[in-house]
Amino acid sequence: MKKSEVLTLLQSIQYPGFSRDIVSFGMVKNVNVGKDNVKIELAIKTQNDEKKKTVVDEIENKLSPYFKQVDIKIIADGSHQGPSAQSSQSPVQQKFNLDHIKNVIAVASGKGGVGKSTVAANIALALKEKKYTVGLLDLDIYGPSLPIILGFNESPKMTQDRKIVPFDQYGLKVMSF
Repeated sequence: MKKSEVLTLLQSIQYPGFSRDIVSFGMVKNVNVGKDNVKIELAIKTQNDEKKKTVVDEIENKLSPYFKQVDIKIIADGSHQGPSAQSSQSPVQQKFNLDHIKNVIAVASGKGGVGKSTVAANIALALKEKKYTVGLLDLDIYGPSLPIILGFNESPKMTQDRKIVPFDQYGLKVMSF
């Protein structure tokens, strides 16, 4: 069996509680295929041992019909800090006064690719046209799409005290991550 075939099998394993598979989530970091064995390195960021065990068990069930030995190693991912790792910075303690904000409209869906950012941009522009003060925040886990929708492609600017300055596009204050 080839590495690509192993990856195809792993794509059928969904991460517990999500509709995405472990390959598209980027959890499969390395696959080494031998004659009778396969070694897989996973980067699972959760501290939930039950979810880790579920993923490992599903991998073993998928691959054991093809290999005598299935070795799965959970590795530390550089983008994750476990509970023992201490940050040198203290968390932000500042409280923000949001009393001046009268309404918040959230656009959400449990499915990707359904046009949430497009709908949010259209609502924001329609409200701006009616003379409302509007801000738009895009926190899409699959990547920012508001820069494409609203037609800006520069990087955000930062103030000297390291705060991000929102883009001003069509009279909207826009943040997109």
